[in-house]
Amino acid sequence: MKKMLFAFVFMCLAASVASATTCTGETAVAAGSGGALTASLTNQGVSSSGSPAYSSTANLDSCAYTGDTLNPFGGLTFIYQVSAGAAPSNDIHSITFGDFGSALLSGGQSQVGCTGCTAAIDFGSNGTGGFFFDFFPVIPVGGQSDYLIVYTSQTSITTGVASLHDTSVTGLAADLVSTVPEPGSLALVGPGLIGLAGLLRRKLLQA
Repeated sequence: MKKMLFAFVFMCLAASVASATTCTGETAVAAGSGGALTASLTNQGVSSSGSPAYSSTANLDSCAYTGDTLNPFGGLTFIYQVSAGAAPSNDIHSITFGDFGSALLSGGQSQVGCTGCTAAIDFGSNGTGGFFFDFFPVIPVGGQSDYLIVYTSQTSITTGVASLHDTSVTGLAADLVSTVPEPGSLALVGPGLIGLAGLLRRKLLQA
């Protein structure tokens, strides 16, 4: 009985985090500073609901790491890469990741294993919990961005939405970000844990 309860709790916790799958180039960047891949969300396509529609086709990879010694805050490090598809994908000029909530943020980029990739000439916090990268020149057809690095102070992972900008039009893609629970959510955690503890105690007494 104890083993069954433990397995159930473990599966619930594991299901709340995206699975760690393919992040080959990003992991090569993180490995140099001891980072270990903990979650990923790869090959996320871009959608558009605006008018005119977002003209660029692109894919976004999000990779989250723990234990990165270059992270000045000691929290999760996220490494992203955006790849342009077929024409007319020659106008991806910026991307914004968010919302990271109240996290302390800083960033960087790397061309490790990414020869010819497009660098971001400007990047930083956008003041509303997000983090942006501006590319110049724009990412060309079939091109890729550098590995885009965001260091955070937080330790939890959730799915967010990245905004890719094509001149004056924006497309959206799913990404991984780091947030902390809101006070209302925290208030629900305590009673939930107390109830679980009571259930475990009753099961153990019956065993």
